[in-house]
Amino acid sequence: MHLDRQQLQVKSCTGRLVLAHKPGLLGYTAAMNRKKKINQTLKAKAKKANAKLHHTGKPKYISKAERERLAIETQHSVEELSPLKS
Repeated sequence: MHLDRQQLQVKSCTGRLVLAHKPGLLGYTAAMNRKKKINQTLKAKAKKANAKLHHTGKPKYISKAERERLAIETQHSVEELSPLKS
């Protein structure tokens, strides 16, 4: 069975020339890929929105430099209060 090349040529949704055995099938797969991409995007957005609603009990990260600065500030505040008590 020899098929003519012109019978097999189909333009895809991007405008490129594609060879396909069944011209109708290409349009179907392009539509399914579009639906799949839309569903994938919507699921990702829903997942992010759901993640924002459910916070973990994990404390916020404080950098090492910030921890050192806070430790020095607490030492200075304790030193200021201790002479007043004596």
